[in-house]
Amino acid sequence: MNNNIKQTSPYISVIIPVYNDAQRLQLCLAALENQSYPKYSYEVIVIDNNSTDNVKELVNSFSQAIYAFEKTTGSYAARNKGISLAKGEVLAFTDSDCIPALHWLEEGIKPILEGSADLVGGRVEFYFQNKNSAAELYDSITFLNTKKATENGVCQTANLFVKKNLFKNIGLFPDCEEGDDIAWTRHATTNGFVLSYQDKSIVKHPARKLRPLLHKFYRVGKGTIPWLKNVNTPAKKIMLYILRDSIPPKWGTLKRKIENHNLRVSKIMFAKMWSIAVLWKVIRLFGILSSLIKQRST
Repeated sequence: MNNNIKQTSPYISVIIPVYNDAQRLQLCLAALENQSYPKYSYEVIVIDNNSTDNVKELVNSFSQAIYAFEKTTGSYAARNKGISLAKGEVLAFTDSDCIPALHWLEEGIKPILEGSADLVGGRVEFYFQNKNSAAELYDSITFLNTKKATENGVCQTANLFVKKNLFKNIGLFPDCEEGDDIAWTRHATTNGFVLSYQDKSIVKHPARKLRPLLHKFYRVGKGTIPWLKNVNTPAKKIMLYILRDSIPPKWGTLKRKIENHNLRVSKIMFAKMWSIAVLWKVIRLFGILSSLIKQRST
């Protein structure tokens, strides 16, 4: 690991892509305006990915924030634009629907300053609009488990710190609809760069309601094949992956997930969550098939 960052407070560039999410972006930027990290040591770059709401006006109302525009559709194209504009030695990625905690930057940078990491994944805490929503509960136990992800050598851009020079060494995010962060961080760790987990670097993320959750399922499916190809998965393994993904979910698997998150749910709620688990399999499979059909037609 090449540890060339020695400053007490190295300059950090926070990168946030946004598409028609001004209301939640406002909460995100308000939290970033009041970080415990020195204001002179960070910037917040918001990349507008063809929004139709008042993103530019909103961004310009915050002193730490800088507005940028990326016409190429896709959050990773927007993130790559942010990387090209960033002044920081360290880049901190989060999403427009996330609310960083007061010490997010201060805690996230620590493993890099200590020389123990090139990349750092922080904790994502879910918050609920309706705790009786099966969709929100299922989302909270299924996605954005950054602790488990970092243990497997990957991490999501909802809460990720990266030394900027890594992008010079291994390139920018690939161009997929979903999972580019997983593919890129896998590429980084397999090339010898060190990824660590920082539990005290926290962002809060809203648990998804049913409709956006189902959209997430389909989007993940559409991005699965391009992601597998990006990590050089052989064709036979891709087919096995698809076949395995077609197997209906097991009750026991869902039960363990619920127990691992120290949740107590009624039998009715469990049945609702299991129904969503079935939809996860079905809709994701439709997304995979859609991606395969699109590739064959081009």
